[in-house]
Amino acid sequence: MPTPGDRPIVDAWVNGRGPFHLGVETGSPAALILFTAAADSAAVRADGPIPRSGTADSVRIGGLMLEGVQAFIPGPSILPNRLDGMLGLGAFAGLSVEVDFPHKRLSFSRDTLPFPDGAEVLALTAATPLFAVPVQIAHRSLLLALDTQGGVPMSLDSRSVATLHLASPPEQTGVVRGPAIGTVPRRSARLLDDVRIGRYTIERPIIEVGAPPRGLAVDGIFGIHALRDFAVTLDQRTQRVRLHRSRLRVAAPPALREHGIAVGYDGGVLAVLQVFSKGPAVKAGILPGARILAVNGRSTVGFAPSDWEPFAHSPRPLRLLVEQDSARSEVWLDSYVAVR
Repeated sequence: MPTPGDRPIVDAWVNGRGPFHLGVETGSPAALILFTAAADSAAVRADGPIPRSGTADSVRIGGLMLEGVQAFIPGPSILPNRLDGMLGLGAFAGLSVEVDFPHKRLSFSRDTLPFPDGAEVLALTAATPLFAVPVQIAHRSLLLALDTQGGVPMSLDSRSVATLHLASPPEQTGVVRGPAIGTVPRRSARLLDDVRIGRYTIERPIIEVGAPPRGLAVDGIFGIHALRDFAVTLDQRTQRVRLHRSRLRVAAPPALREHGIAVGYDGGVLAVLQVFSKGPAVKAGILPGARILAVNGRSTVGFAPSDWEPFAHSPRPLRLLVEQDSARSEVWLDSYVAVR
């Protein structure tokens, strides 16, 4: 199971054709999501305009064969990534699935998880249509939705954050985009308190502050950058989850560094969505809408989110080839500490 940017991805054969690269997604109730090109290549039976639903006769992952899988085809991929689609909760509703991040392994089983012991096996809450795990932060008990694809660590809603102890006020570290919310700032902060999840302690994590997806009765999201320290086994039949790692404590992460810009995609390359009010990008004269054609000599054509993340938080300066106002120039951006 390759995990670029911590995202679990598997090779799958759909209707005997492939391989297709599918993200293993606990943050979607759909069984199979295929972008248009992959759906056409796999000859998935579907009628009507995009977006549309159809049926895949078979989906094979290793030795697992799924038959008669409901497929959702949202349209072409909006990002130039290497994913052909997603394998969601509906695909493994009748199985236990283990995503072992440290060892980069994915396994399926018909066995059910044992009764919750509050240590490694925890009872899940059905936060329709997803599942949420309980965590303890200081005096607060919170429910966080499990999300193995969303590129966040722990994301907490602002009401919960207001009751917690932070090392300093939240700082902008990016943007979040969505059809319902538009483009809004992504803010991050370090907790002064540890997070307890079962028998494990996550020391003083850096969290993101933002509202969970609309319609979810949860306090936030437990995302891939927090899950990457664990082997996570999800059993939807019993609504239980098992978390396992060799050490009981996850060390506090280092300071979060930034370069003063938030990026998205435009015409297959990176584009500047926002320039932070403080930081080297302002001094360098970079404006929203500028296109980043290369970073440290590497072309950004076909960049996936996981390709950009190491650059975004690198302590080293970035050498960017920027195009704005029909002119190209090379720009150096130093990093700065956004969250200590």
